[in-house]
Amino acid sequence: MSASTSTSDQVDNVIYPEQLARAQPSRGTSELLNLPDVRAFFHESHFGLGRHNGAVLRSRESLQLGKSEIVSRFQNILRQIVQGKQLRLGRLEDMKVSIDGIETAMTNRIDAACSFLRREIETCMEQIALAEQHSGWVAEALNHYEMGFRQGLAHVIRFEALLQGE
Repeated sequence: MSASTSTSDQVDNVIYPEQLARAQPSRGTSELLNLPDVRAFFHESHFGLGRHNGAVLRSRESLQLGKSEIVSRFQNILRQIVQGKQLRLGRLEDMKVSIDGIETAMTNRIDAACSFLRREIETCMEQIALAEQHSGWVAEALNHYEMGFRQGLAHVIRFEALLQGE
């Protein structure tokens, strides 16, 4: 720790054993999917947005732009999660350096927590890359958006056809 770091900063960066226990590898990928921002993203009505855009915008370009916007938002959410996990990982690694050789059991727990955080970061980075190809976790949202877009477009075309028939 640097000489300029205050005592209150040192206390704020302390990770207590009960916090470390919560960071142990007892969670899986489903834990990432249950994070509030990720859950909120998947609970949005991508189908409804697609239906609206299909009815109003009616072009292939609009379909692609809508899907690109969904991918970008998803990637941004995951990037924020990665940043938070990288900060936590850095704090754990700093803590490990400060206790290395003093408390072997705690060092082992920190190593396990760091490994788990690295796997979560890697999973998020993989999903960010897969989203570029409209694959991975984001595919469900993109499929719902496209189904809604096609439905909205079809309704408008049928409605206009009925009006022209009169």
